[in-house]
Amino acid sequence: MDELTDVQRPDMDQREINQWCMFMHLGLLAGYAVPLGGLVVPIVLWQLKKDASPQIDQHGRMVASAMVSFVLYGILAGILCLVLVGFVLLPAVAICGVVFPIIGGVKANDGEYWPYPLVPKLF
Repeated sequence: MDELTDVQRPDMDQREINQWCMFMHLGLLAGYAVPLGGLVVPIVLWQLKKDASPQIDQHGRMVASAMVSFVLYGILAGILCLVLVGFVLLPAVAICGVVFPIIGGVKANDGEYWPYPLVPKLF
């Protein structure tokens, strides 16, 4: 019997959907192991699985919005280092860039949607 892909298979169980959502959130941390991995991994996972479940698409949009927001916040904090405020903001952005994906991944694995604080819905 031919196996169907996840996109064609309407009976993807909730546990599997939760795992894919978790992988997208935790994929943001891949940048610490592989340069640009934190940008590529979540986007690839989202694009591969977004049609399989609206929940996966919702989490993917949040993760993509978080990526853009963290980059912009980091750039802004870097510029604000010229007036010394950025030296406080830059570590705060870095900490949020690690903590938020972990919290989002844990909640996603439990079947919850957790919008990251201070991250506008861009997608």
